[in-house]
Amino acid sequence: MAGRPEGVLSHDRCRTGRRAGWTRFPLKAAGEPEPETSAAPFPWDAVMAIGLGRLRLATRDFWALSPREFAALAGFLEKRGGAMARADLAKLMRRFPDEPPA
Repeated sequence: MAGRPEGVLSHDRCRTGRRAGWTRFPLKAAGEPEPETSAAPFPWDAVMAIGLGRLRLATRDFWALSPREFAALAGFLEKRGGAMARADLAKLMRRFPDEPPA
């Protein structure tokens, strides 16, 4: 794929020729060293200790969670405001009725 600019979309194919999906990755010449990354490794030990230990999730349930669901269960997400007051709800219902006036 010579001549393709860096960071272009490339379509990978598995050995059977079926699509594996579109990916974005920087292309490099053969033999070029892998770029250094500053990302820390994912803290699996801590996440598993919280999920399986503190939250007492079954392994099936732990591995079925999305990262956002896990963060919500573990209390890592920001707390949002409470429920709307009844007066505010009534005001919204008057402003945006379900059925238009006849």
